[in-house]
Amino acid sequence: MHVELDHVFSFVSEDAHEAQTVADAGFTLGPPGRHPGQGTANRSAFFADTYLELIHLVARPEAETSVLRLDRRSDFALTGHCPFGIGLRAVVPDPDPALFETYRPPWGTPDYPPMLLHRTSLEHPGLPIVFVSQPPHGATVDAMRPRAWRSLPATHLAHPCGATGIASVELTVPDARGWPIVPPPPHVTLRTGPRFHLTVRLACSMRAPVEVAPWFTLAPA
Repeated sequence: MHVELDHVFSFVSEDAHEAQTVADAGFTLGPPGRHPGQGTANRSAFFADTYLELIHLVARPEAETSVLRLDRRSDFALTGHCPFGIGLRAVVPDPDPALFETYRPPWGTPDYPPMLLHRTSLEHPGLPIVFVSQPPHGATVDAMRPRAWRSLPATHLAHPCGATGIASVELTVPDARGWPIVPPPPHVTLRTGPRFHLTVRLACSMRAPVEVAPWFTLAPA
């Protein structure tokens, strides 16, 4: 199975004030988004082939009734659940039920096949949640790249800091049991350390790393 990196996310504070830090660092953020049924909302920085997503909890009762239980990842300092996610894209005609659990987001559309949640990241919540999104029926994965989205203005792909995409993703987790997973997420490395941390390295003209939150850093490649 050939998979591509689609996006990476980090939970941020419930008021999402970290979005301003990202904007001040020279990133163009899209408008706020909402995930009905999951209890979360987001702000994202889009690039031609990938995107960076800041997720925050906005409706705890919704999250507590969702199979994803993203409230536990939002509360990572208390629960030990990893606050990061790795989104992949691929065409998977016959997903292996031993590897993946199918999930149809409440906010999704019938044109899209269900999302595939990697069972290892569900069984070991100390790992980032890893999932595979598939293109609409009859389309290729190229249709999933932000540059192909008709609803996304081209201005949202232009960033004052010069960022053009995600070069690599570096994760630190206290408990790495279950890793590496199959198929391995491309451009992603994971190691064990005393606390959760995510570094997203970008192809850009940034001269120094930006601390978005104590657990989340943006850095030049």
